[in-house]
Amino acid sequence: MERSRPRTRRTPRGFFIIVSAVLAGVVLALAFTLGSITVQLAAIGSLLAALLALLVAVFDQVERRLAIEEDIGVVLHENPALLRFYEETADNLSQVFAYPDADFRQLATGKVSEFIHSLQTEWKEGTISYAGELWFSAYQEIQQSPEVLDYWSISWIRSKEYWQDPAGRSRFRQNCEDARNGRKKIHRIFILSERVENDPDVKKFINDHVSLSDGKIIVDVAFEREVPSELLFDVGIYGRKATGYQETNEQSRTVRFHLHFSEAEIEKARTIFRNLLRNCITPEEREKFLGHNVKS
Repeated sequence: MERSRPRTRRTPRGFFIIVSAVLAGVVLALAFTLGSITVQLAAIGSLLAALLALLVAVFDQVERRLAIEEDIGVVLHENPALLRFYEETADNLSQVFAYPDADFRQLATGKVSEFIHSLQTEWKEGTISYAGELWFSAYQEIQQSPEVLDYWSISWIRSKEYWQDPAGRSRFRQNCEDARNGRKKIHRIFILSERVENDPDVKKFINDHVSLSDGKIIVDVAFEREVPSELLFDVGIYGRKATGYQETNEQSRTVRFHLHFSEAEIEKARTIFRNLLRNCITPEEREKFLGHNVKS
């Protein structure tokens, strides 16, 4: 994603208006004090021209401001939830920045700046990021969307604790039920690190996808040592609606989760998935490795 460029700090237009008016007054005073009638008339003409230019600039500024406010008003009118959020945010911010402690106001300014930075660099591009375990509720909401009829995922397993917490086990069972009942087509690729590739609990976790879905979940396996670095991801692809990249630590706990809704990011993830399939072991090798007749 292209990094946003810092905005150039601009001096307010009102400052130039005030300075220009003061300078014009000084020039006119000097002209009347020291100059002839011709010089005085020229000074008056110049002053009138300057004042006219300033009025045009002021009206232009007001017109631009009204146009912006009109555009904002249209957007807010068409989105009642956004209007409510806009009003509540404005009301709460006015109270926050009226707080008497200067250090508190400074810290609050930093948090608001973080919020604005997220708007400018991520959200307007269709991306929302979550820290720690806060991601799971967003994942659940996307998975339960009626628009998501197929689910592709790349699970990069580096610890046998991968998806073994209560939330992960619950979602796993729901995926199996969705596939078994035909609500969703699911295809999962498991990338196994050397640390876990021979762990019986990990093999059972993979086999359970097949047995608990009545063979409806398609499973493929790749070994981390045989996968190019540009394909090493932990990512879910939720139909054509969104894609989510998961950053995990060595204990398979989620550190950050990046949810993308743009078509370009979704297609990028689908391409990674298709390319990774070429690095998976064959169906015969997979059956021998897992000791189970998984679906191809």
